[in-house]
Amino acid sequence: MSDILVFCEFANGKVKGSAKELLGKAKDFGGTVTGVVLGSGIGDAAAGLGAFGADKVLVVDDAALTAYVPGAYAAALAQVVEAVSPDAVLGPASPMGRDLFQ
Repeated sequence: MSDILVFCEFANGKVKGSAKELLGKAKDFGGTVTGVVLGSGIGDAAAGLGAFGADKVLVVDDAALTAYVPGAYAAALAQVVEAVSPDAVLGPASPMGRDLFQ
């Protein structure tokens, strides 16, 4: 069993399909799956993540995360990783994901 943190990207107020896929894949590995959503005014976007495999959902809602700024998003995600101490962190292969996880 392992604890997996999944960065859930969203656009236009909706969680992207890649996040749903990653949550499902993480669930296949077993253990606890925690989805994390970063942004501003995004609480509603995270509401349905449990249906896709998230056991827990963390929302980092901060005005500094209104638009994607690599440094701000990386710092917020790093704080979540430090707090959660997961065994693995998954992110999408989207342009944002590749930029954030490089």
